[in-house]
This record gives sequence, C-alpha cells and structure tokens, in this order.
Amino acid sequence: MTNAASLTALHSWLEERAREVRRIEGQALHELERENTQDYRDGMRRKAELLADLPRASVPLTSGLPEDAARTIQEGLWRFARNAGNALSLNSVFYMSALLYPEEYREGEANDLERFLEELRARFPG
Repeated sequence: MTNAASLTALHSWLEERAREVRRIEGQALHELERENTQDYRDGMRRKAELLADLPRASVPLTSGLPEDAARTIQEGLWRFARNAGNALSLNSVFYMSALLYPEEYREGEANDLERFLEELRARFPG
C-alpha cells in the first residue's frame, strides 16, 4: 500500500472510531434520560475502552507509514488512551463522560478526537 493509501485508510478508520464514540455517547445519554444509570455507565465504559485501545488497534495502519507520521499519530492516540485508562482505573463515570470534551466545549462542535483527525488530514493528507 502506498503512503497515500495507508493514510487514507487510517483517516477512514479513525473517522469510524469517532463516529462510534458519538454513537455510544448518544445511546448512553438516551439511557440516562430514561434514568437507566447502569446502561449509561456501561456506555461510558465502552467509550473509554474504545479510546484506550486506539494505539494498539491502529498499529496495522501506522506500521507502514513514514516514521515521523507514524510517531505523530501514535503519540496523539496514546494521549487519548492514557486519559481513558485513567478514567477506567478510577472507575469514574464523570471522567469517562468528559473524555474528548474540554471545559469550553459547546454542543455541536468537534470533540478532541474529531479535531485530531482534522489535524492529521491537514498535516498528512491521504
């Protein structure tokens, strides 16, 4: 696979992960509105687990990239994974729910994972 094809595949994979996070969050919020707190907690845990697994799951997509691109991408994914791992180790639903959302976040804006993807597309176009 060429570098461009590898980057395009990585972008698509990361976009799918970002959509999955939004889907999980939407389902979890729906459960919270129904006062089903256990399913909300389970959803936040799934979100954190997905984020914690990003570096490992991305290795097949980053292994063929130039070293600078692979390192930059892996470092970014590890930031998400570390935060998610901390939230999981603390078993903090609040922390899990806040993953990807800075304090100044406004509804409808891109979350941190979506912004990371935009930055990757700009820096390493596929």
